[in-house]
Amino acid sequence: MKTYENALQIIADNYAIIGKERQELAAMVIDKYKSSTEPFDILGVAYAYLWQGAKFRQDAISYFEKYLSEYSDVELNCHCIKRWSIYSDLATLYEKEYKYQEAILCLHKCIAIDDHSNAADYIRIGDILVKEDISKAEDFYLKILNDPKLSKYKRQFAYALDEVIQKKNRGYVYRPRNKKQ
Repeated sequence: MKTYENALQIIADNYAIIGKERQELAAMVIDKYKSSTEPFDILGVAYAYLWQGAKFRQDAISYFEKYLSEYSDVELNCHCIKRWSIYSDLATLYEKEYKYQEAILCLHKCIAIDDHSNAADYIRIGDILVKEDISKAEDFYLKILNDPKLSKYKRQFAYALDEVIQKKNRGYVYRPRNKKQ
């Protein structure tokens, strides 16, 4: 078996595995590195908890937040995990925990990291706003449709706005799923 310097290397080298093996690897990473104070161990544990699923979302969020609050300036030299993906993954976790404003803040950081080069980040913000207040989503799309810096995404934003308007006209109201006991 390969020798690893930190938890993040283990996660990165096994990023493509799925199923039971992924969860077993995640459990091993958590067990071995959860008490570490090293930045790449903390980030590796965050991803390990992410891989463990819904029951461990809060743990994943805590480790991502710890990494970002204490070590966001540390050079990240990882082939499959970039600063953008950390914020993107944390945004997904926040959204699944109904922490919409935190998710939106993470997506704005993704936008800044990508220098406004990824329309999907904007669409994700719009999707979250639909869950909060469909009128806010409509206003958001109208605002970005008129932003000259984002004109290359006009078609994607117009399509997303059209979907929001159709939902609004149908009386759509987001209803979260009941949490499993």
